Amino acid sequence: MTGILFLLQRTEHVRLTACAGASQAAVREEARLYIRFRFARSYAPKWGIFMKVKKCNAILGLAIIAAVLCHAGTMTYSLITSWYSLAVCKALAHTAVSLLFVHILTSLCIFFFSHDGSSLRYPRMNSRAVIQRVTALLMIVLVHLHIGAYSHMATGETLSRSQAVVTCLTECLYLISVFLHISVSFSKAFITLGLAGSSKTARRLDIAAYTVCTAAGLAALFAVIRFFLGGLA
Repeated sequence: MTGILFLLQRTEHVRLTACAGASQAAVREEARLYIRFRFARSYAPKWGIFMKVKKCNAILGLAIIAAVLCHAGTMTYSLITSWYSLAVCKALAHTAVSLLFVHILTSLCIFFFSHDGSSLRYPRMNSRAVIQRVTALLMIVLVHLHIGAYSHMATGETLSRSQAVVTCLTECLYLISVFLHISVSFSKAFITLGLAGSSKTARRLDIAAYTVCTAAGLAALFAVIRFFLGGLA
């Protein structure tokens, strides 16, 4: 209590005479507001730096989307037609995964260091923000399974029935997470970069992202299910 009153003594907003008869809860609330005010003043010069980091992360996100769509398209075509180019598929895969890990680290830094110190929770998260974060977590958890999902092709091994079913399920969940994350994040990247200055433009970008991700996602799911479960019937 003494420490809180000491903080209040240093503000022009609250005077000790006014706090003399105040309750402890009121004093704590005033102290909390004072701390947030001081934190915001010290944080303001850094805001420009964080915006630059967010813009760089948005550019990185768009690069990942391009790499992932190319990788998904190549793998879908390979699984359906049995055509396979090790150099092309590995180059696209390594590019996408490398960019993804940098994007994850940058996003975590933005998430943990760009708040005002009050809370790490957003009280008014819309459905898109929830989908974006849930799918991001699923991608982080499942990406290592995705990397090893097709390793048996290189060794010539045959998956058992249970292994094929489990791998197919994890691959489908990973693909759904990837395409959902892309669809809800695409227009946000352009908004962060200042390239979508109106809600109409953002809406058009959303429609384009939803259309492409739906078509690519359905094709990829069909290819994966056919590849892993086609020979089990």
